[in-house]
Amino acid sequence: MGLKFEFYVYNLYKNLKKRNVRHNKIIKVNKRKNNKIRVQIDVVYSSWFKDYYVECKYRKKNTKVTLNEVAKFYAVLDLLGVPAKMGEIVTNNYFNDRAKEYASSKGIRLYNLDSLVKMEKSRQNIIKRIINPKIDIEHLIRNTKIREKKPLIYQII
Repeated sequence: MGLKFEFYVYNLYKNLKKRNVRHNKIIKVNKRKNNKIRVQIDVVYSSWFKDYYVECKYRKKNTKVTLNEVAKFYAVLDLLGVPAKMGEIVTNNYFNDRAKEYASSKGIRLYNLDSLVKMEKSRQNIIKRIINPKIDIEHLIRNTKIREKKPLIYQII
């Protein structure tokens, strides 16, 4: 379901007219000559000549995104030399209080289930909203089609 959630966010951002939306972006970081680190970012989009980095966190019901997960994403942004305000974490659930506090102190934007519902409402036309006013994010994620078949490379820190 994690990969489906990434594609759901990718498609959502494309439909919301974010520019140059990319999924599963691999970025090479060369700190030393012989040390080549590759970092995978779930979704990247551009706005005003700047790239924004999005980490997608799919969670089962009643499971929140933790401080450790937000801190790891901050470490990846730092490794890339990207300001934290260019980072976003999107989840289909919620963040625990420590994660919210940490993200706020670093400038990382957080989007939870309520945020996704608002984004969905803005991408749907008025007729669709009248016919079906309740938005079921889980249903939308389950019905997301996975289009690419590239091997995934996970974050190395």
